[in-house]
Parts: sequence; C-alpha cells; structure tokens
Amino acid sequence: MYSQFISFLFIIFIVLIRKTNSLGTHVVLNDGNKMPTIAIGTGGTGLTSRSMVEMIKNAVNSGYRHIDTAFIYNNEYEIGIALSELIDKKTINREDIFITTKIWNTYHSYNRVREAVSESLTNLNVDYLDLVLINWPMGYKEGIDTEPLDQSGYVIPSSYDYLETWGTLEQLVSEGKIKSIGVSNFNSEQLSRLLESAQIKPVVNQIESHPHLVQDKLIDFCHKSNIHATAYSPLGGGRLLYQTPELTKIANKYKKSVAQIMIKFQIERGLSVVPKSVVPQHIKENINVFDFTLSAEDIKQIKNLNHNIRYTIEEKAKNHIYYPFHNDY
Repeated sequence: MYSQFISFLFIIFIVLIRKTNSLGTHVVLNDGNKMPTIAIGTGGTGLTSRSMVEMIKNAVNSGYRHIDTAFIYNNEYEIGIALSELIDKKTINREDIFITTKIWNTYHSYNRVREAVSESLTNLNVDYLDLVLINWPMGYKEGIDTEPLDQSGYVIPSSYDYLETWGTLEQLVSEGKIKSIGVSNFNSEQLSRLLESAQIKPVVNQIESHPHLVQDKLIDFCHKSNIHATAYSPLGGGRLLYQTPELTKIANKYKKSVAQIMIKFQIERGLSVVPKSVVPQHIKENINVFDFTLSAEDIKQIKNLNHNIRYTIEEKAKNHIYYPFHNDY
C-alpha cells in the first residue's frame, strides 16, 4: 500500500512538472541555462531616469523576471538603481532576475568589449550578466561617437570582425562575468560563419519579428542549429497591427488584447519575446498570456499578415560588409 501511494505521488509530480513546462514560462538554452520567456523591453521608451526606475519596479512587481537592455539604450544605470532597491527590500534576489544586455557596434575590439561589459556590470550594480549579445554583426569606428558617419552620411566601419568580438565574450564567460552569450540581428550566413569558429555556441539570436515580419526561414534555421530565437518588437512597434481586423477577431475570440495575441503567437512558435510598454496596465497584460492556446488556424491567419516589413533597419550602415539584411534570411 505504501509503495502504491509513493507511485501515485510520483505520477502526480510528473504531471505537474509537465504542466508547468507546457506553460512555457522559461526556455532552456543550449548551454543549460534557463531564461524567462518574456522580457520587459527597455529600449526607445523615452522615459526620464526616475520613470525608468519605476517602470522596472512595476514590471518586477507584475511578475517579470527578465530585463532586456543594451549599452545603446543608455538606461543601465537606472535599471541598476531599480534592481538594487528591489533587492534591498527583499522583493527579489539577484538570482531571481535574468539580465540581458548587448555590446554596441563601436565596442567590437578586445579592449572595448571588456570595457563595455565592465561598464554594464558597474551600471547595473551586479557581479555577473546572465546574457550578453552582440547587438549587430557590424563593427563601427571606435570612439566617443556611437554612430560615426562619413561625408555621405553612412557609418564608418571598424576593422574588427565579429568573430574577434565573439572570442572576447567567450573569455568573459570563462572568467565568470557572463553566464551565456548570443547575438542579435544576425542572418543565417553570419550565424553559419560564427558556428564554424565558435568555441561556445551562441544560445540566442534576437531578431525583429511580428505579424508583418514573420521570419519563418531564419527562425527555422536557428531552431535547426539549436540556437534559440527571441523576437524583439513583437508588437510591431505599436504600428498599424492593433487595428488589423484579423488580430482583433482573434483577440475577441479569446477575450484578450491584440498585444497578448501577438505575444502568444511568438511563444507558440517556440520563441521568447521582448515586448515593451510604459503603461502599467499593458505591462501587466503583456506577461499574462499563459492561460490560453492559439489554434493552428489562428497561427495560420496571423502568418498570412506577413509582408516582410522591417521597422528596424539601421539604414546608415547598409554599405557595411556585414550589413545583415541583404540576405533573404
């Protein structure tokens, strides 16, 4: 009888584990580290310093455990203040929060990569970074200017190859300053080239994706290469998608917002997402998407909205040898 009771408890435990995993609240990266599926996006919010602090605190109190930032967003110091206040009040522990940041294009050399990571650690007031991405495969001329331009208005490239940048990040992983490393805005050719020489496989490729830019080919390539794909701008930057009849109909069907439908669309394709909002109600809504499942027909209808419209193009760099958007995927 006792053994039967133990077996019954074990079965219940397995069922609960499977149910929890099916919710998709975390993904396991190819290095074994776990990453929360939904991150609060912090780029391009236009918030004042104190407002950014309050937004991060609001997000954490709403359930977010993944914060996505970057050197170029110029908000790491404010995020550090918010996290310090939350940790001091014992609302969270450091290990509860997953922090993603990115190496900007003027920081691709050995010394500059290390400088960028050191600065992020200081500004965020942490001892390690959970995930560091190469923001773009393109290195720019290093200096004070984050976007150095020539007389024609195009960026001045640096001589540093993203493979060199990657090698420095690998060293920082071995030193314990970074747990996981990945890339952003890389196309399939650039990923293939990186995979040929990398000692540590990239865990993530963070790319723009939303119903107007589905990116099936690149996402399939990432999945086949055991690289997780993360969608930034999953809401299309707040553009016309909110008024799309097809999305509105699906939202009404599930009694959800259009934003929740677009976020869930990406998660059910196996992606993590980085939605952003400064509105407290929307911040709460955007993470509450694990209590419904889109049908196959819903997914198909959303994919049919694809027009290959890209909203983040870094056009001033289109003459760069590693500009990623000349390739179809």
